Amino acid sequence: MIGRRTIAAGFLLSLLLAFVAPAARAQEAPIVRVRDLSRYLQKVVTVQGRTGYIAERYEQPGLHAFTLRDDYNDQVIVRTMAKDYPVMGVTYRVTGWATREKGVLFLDTLKGNIVPAYSSAPPPRAQPFNAPLLLGIAAALASLAALAALIVVVVRVRARALPEWGEMTVASGPDKGKTMSLRRRRIPLGRGVSALRGIRLSGGDTTISNLHAVLQYRNGALYYIDMSRNGSRIGGERLKSGAPTRINSGDLIHLGTQGTVIIVRLRDVAPTPGFWDRLREPAPLAEQTVMFPDQPAEDPSWTHTPDEAPAHDEHAAAHAPADQDGDGSDPPEATDMSARPLFSFVSVSPRDRPAPSPADHADSPEPWNEEEVA
Repeated sequence: MIGRRTIAAGFLLSLLLAFVAPAARAQEAPIVRVRDLSRYLQKVVTVQGRTGYIAERYEQPGLHAFTLRDDYNDQVIVRTMAKDYPVMGVTYRVTGWATREKGVLFLDTLKGNIVPAYSSAPPPRAQPFNAPLLLGIAAALASLAALAALIVVVVRVRARALPEWGEMTVASGPDKGKTMSLRRRRIPLGRGVSALRGIRLSGGDTTISNLHAVLQYRNGALYYIDMSRNGSRIGGERLKSGAPTRINSGDLIHLGTQGTVIIVRLRDVAPTPGFWDRLREPAPLAEQTVMFPDQPAEDPSWTHTPDEAPAHDEHAAAHAPADQDGDGSDPPEATDMSARPLFSFVSVSPRDRPAPSPADHADSPEPWNEEEVA
């Protein structure tokens, strides 16, 4: 019977300690400011502050006295029964009874109630708020966002400025009815293609690769370059992967294996050549002026009877050189041979060739006219 009572008493005592211990911890001495000690007279409180100097005038036999100044620059005299003084200039937490004698506040404590406020070095202070740095970072991020938006706008505007050379339509599949204008020379096509640079298809048809193919317009012809795993087919025949295949306007191109079909139609307007295309084009030849020598004087041997004179001689007579005399005689020959034109060294007599017939004039090219060349 006694054993049962002892066990029951021990159990009740353990329950009591379980409830009393937290209550006791909750009623630990609060940390107060020095200026508020007058409200806690004859009560146990804790003051945190930095030790200052030894207050000998307040010492008594068996008691050491020193000053303690809190973070608000208020000071209290600490009297302790400890054997040694604490280190001066160090922050401590002192627990004791708040008292007042002759208008002076004291904090009377026992040995062991003076402990350093920090186990080691004081905790690092929080860095001050650097407003200029944060504003600079925010401005940089805003500038990057504005630049990205500007690039997107420029790309779209340039794409719309190019002439449209064709049109692509999705005839069947998840994107059925989708129509896209074709303006660039090389246009990628697939599920992972950027809508700014190419044709982006939805992810409904998983047999279409991220980069499925490339449409290429070159010299008025349309080429299709397959880049996919599941392939592309025209008329049931699979196109060779990685090689440009020329296709016709209006061909049905089957993408993947789930029934997506596209139709590409050409227009009459060709796109403006790009920068590198213009570099590859040959530069236009500069215009050159060819100077022929002066018309030589008429050779006396070059004579025709009215019956033999062809029609083109009449035209030449109408444009005779101005350096002939009024009576039709030849001007004096030049003595400097180097100054004579090349034609003066060649003498062609019409007597050596037959007169052209009217039928020959109808089929032969336009006759040579030295006056027009000059």
